[in-house]
Amino acid sequence: MLPKYLETIGASKSYIGVFSNINSLELVLFVIFFGAVSTKINKKAALLWGMGLFLISSVLMFVFKNNLTILMLLRVVAAVSYGFGYTIHMNMIFDILPYSRRASGMALFGISGIMASPAGALVGEIIISHSNHAHLFLLSAIICLFTIFIIIPLRTPMGHSGSHVELSFGDFIKRKELHSLFYTSIIFGGTFAIFIAYIPIYTNYKLGVSNLSFFLIPYSIVAVIMRIFFSSMLDKVSKKKLFLTAILCMFISMTLIIFMNSLLFLVPVGLIYGVAHSILFPTLSTAFVNSGKIEERVALNNAFVASNAGGNIFITGILGFIGDNAGKSGFAVIFSLIALLILINFVILQKYKEHQLKESL
Repeated sequence: MLPKYLETIGASKSYIGVFSNINSLELVLFVIFFGAVSTKINKKAALLWGMGLFLISSVLMFVFKNNLTILMLLRVVAAVSYGFGYTIHMNMIFDILPYSRRASGMALFGISGIMASPAGALVGEIIISHSNHAHLFLLSAIICLFTIFIIIPLRTPMGHSGSHVELSFGDFIKRKELHSLFYTSIIFGGTFAIFIAYIPIYTNYKLGVSNLSFFLIPYSIVAVIMRIFFSSMLDKVSKKKLFLTAILCMFISMTLIIFMNSLLFLVPVGLIYGVAHSILFPTLSTAFVNSGKIEERVALNNAFVASNAGGNIFITGILGFIGDNAGKSGFAVIFSLIALLILINFVILQKYKEHQLKESL
């Protein structure tokens, strides 16, 4: 819910796009420069240090709530927690999931992240309706403090036997069989980031009210239902068919939002995108991990995380800049361009050949 507040204190669309996804940029840099040694760090200590920085930064953001420069700098510090948390959480899950149930297991794990989105939007809207937008910073600090108390007794899983190899992000860029997966991951990350960063401003621009829950609630409901009742299918159906179905749903949802004329219009947008997300995230992450040897699984997961996060920051930043220079049609241009990139993704995946290594774990 921060984009609308940032706009009121003078932020441009490109600033909002970068601010909303600076955590993704740091995640990309973390994987590129430190991904090869990420298996050696103390997982629990990294999570605690990251959340500690987030807690301090959130409190200071409230203090400097009207200074765009300081807010961006504090956002950079706070985003360290995202770099640690995202990679560590997913690597822990892939460590304990058997090969035959990676897609379905990751789908079920993802429910936690999905549920957080509508919960955050609803609480944020309640805070805004009764107080100042800037109190969202204090709310995030409280949630962060609660998370720290959860991490303290955490036990990291031992995982499967087998060593990890220290491969860099660049090592996987060179693998031709991964090129279509990288592009899909980038577009996937950019699509979600565009929705989250610009829907609150878009609804305020067209309808006079800043809203995100009308998109996130139906998105979350359908995504959770699909992951609970249909997750087992993800390990059985052809990945190419799953990819094409998900990309087509992404294209439809992004095209629909261009014609929004009421908050209720966001409901089908969220529902259709929920189908796409519930299929694509576990299938795509598993496709990355299954494309290499067992000892490469951490590095391959980091490669997926980095490309997905890269889509968040670069696509929202670039399209936000274009939107700033498109005048009154800025939002239509942003949504149209990302829809075109999704359509290109659909064409690219027509030639995708499933590449899996058969392992016995």
